[in-house]
Amino acid sequence: MEIGVGKSKYTAPITSIKESFKPDKKNVITDSDGNDMVMVRGECYPILRIHKIFKINTNATSWDEGVMVMVESDIGKAYLFADQLIGEQQVVIKGLPNYLKRIRGIAG
Repeated sequence: MEIGVGKSKYTAPITSIKESFKPDKKNVITDSDGNDMVMVRGECYPILRIHKIFKINTNATSWDEGVMVMVESDIGKAYLFADQLIGEQQVVIKGLPNYLKRIRGIAG
């Protein structure tokens, strides 16, 4: 699934995406350390703002301007906050050279 943030596009495996929705401000909380979390069906999950992690300029910075995407891996679940879901895209995954494997946020 392609996810848009500002002028950037990111790809997440469709099997890792469990749901997506427009967030409701009343379900989003910020803890004392400044971490954003969302309450979904009585459970609290961390929110990862893609534009903050990768320092991307975007106009979608408030909850009503973007979309939440729940991703799940073997280490747990989290919600990504992005501008938009672009759609499904078939991609080929190829191993990265060793010098690129150290860069955070890039996978092959």
